[in-house]
Amino acid sequence: MMLKNFFLFKIIIFLLYTNSAVAESSVAKAIDPSDMKSRIELRNEYRENQGGGYSNYLVPRFEYALTKSFSVRLETPLITSAASSPTIRDTDAGYGDTRLEGRYRVLRSDNWSAVLGIGGIFKTADEETLGTGKDRMVVSLLGFGKLGGGFLGFPYIEHVTDVTGYSDRDPISYSVIKPMFMKILQNKKYLFVDPAFIVDHENSDRLGLNLELEYGKLFSKRLMAYIRPGAGIHGDKMHQVFDWNIETGFRYFFR
Repeated sequence: MMLKNFFLFKIIIFLLYTNSAVAESSVAKAIDPSDMKSRIELRNEYRENQGGGYSNYLVPRFEYALTKSFSVRLETPLITSAASSPTIRDTDAGYGDTRLEGRYRVLRSDNWSAVLGIGGIFKTADEETLGTGKDRMVVSLLGFGKLGGGFLGFPYIEHVTDVTGYSDRDPISYSVIKPMFMKILQNKKYLFVDPAFIVDHENSDRLGLNLELEYGKLFSKRLMAYIRPGAGIHGDKMHQVFDWNIETGFRYFFR
């Protein structure tokens, strides 16, 4: 794990100190989460799980902006999951749990803005192994700020708790805290650093940490694509913490 973490650290340092132009307004405007835009996204994430096995998530996301300050977001992943043991590997495939969320801009100033998200994750999975068996409420708050020097800040906090579901499935209550930031590079490219601290309230507030790096490019005012490797840094045997992952995807904005 130390070698894996060192490799990620070296990538961050190299990209952050690559010579870059002054922050391009086109990139900042395209990724501003408080400027509601209708969009479609498609991402594919391959994840190696702790203790063996893997999961692959093909996730289409649809977001419709009803106004410049309010949007509705929907996503349902297509999952392939394999639990591994020394003697057998069982694989399941199908749709996972569906997430539906309303997002409202609650603050906007020259340098900072904030978006409140309220929604749910619903137990729509085709197989028991592809979902949690619980309907969950999700409340989140996302900030967006211009830090200067081509840096943008994205502080984020989310709380997830189950409200209904099958009594024989594990209860769910956890929070995610993400002090995310972005560095805008040359030629409309960017590096997004996404550390995710997970606090599991059902497990004595145990702390986990994943770290992902997103390297992407804005190809036009409407289209951007990226690659996102990551690794679990802390939290052995926490199901929210993976061993390592790799994700690719694109985002297309309608307005």
